[in-house]
Amino acid sequence: MQPQIEVPRSKSIPAFAVLLLLLGGIWLALSKDFIVTLDDINSGKEIVDINVYGLWLPLGIFGIFPYLFVGFGVTIATKKKASDVWGQKGQMASNIVVGMFAGLGIVFAFVCFSWMVNTLENTGYNYCKPLSRISAMGRHDVYVASPELCSKK
Repeated sequence: MQPQIEVPRSKSIPAFAVLLLLLGGIWLALSKDFIVTLDDINSGKEIVDINVYGLWLPLGIFGIFPYLFVGFGVTIATKKKASDVWGQKGQMASNIVVGMFAGLGIVFAFVCFSWMVNTLENTGYNYCKPLSRISAMGRHDVYVASPELCSKK
């Protein structure tokens, strides 16, 4: 059994604030593609780029936040590392919660992609294979308002 480490509150609160700001910024940056795509669809842009793999991120990585909030609360209340307090069963439960959010993110991505494609096709957009691509950030499906816009530049 490992010795328990006492965590001083004067160090844990600022560390949590920095971690929360960092993760919030990362979450917003990763969700930007989703938000921009929704804006493009709603505003009727001529070219709409859907990052297919990026659609799971807004909900999928959100599961880390309950884990951090509960862990932080336990650390502040007990002055001990959260993993020492809630043990192996608690750690397994938190892993299940994070995994459930990742699974919900995948379902969310599938539903969102289907809705986006149906909305675009119902409003007269066409899939443009020459502009669609696979990048480091995922598969990008491009839809255009008129066939003339579908050409590589």
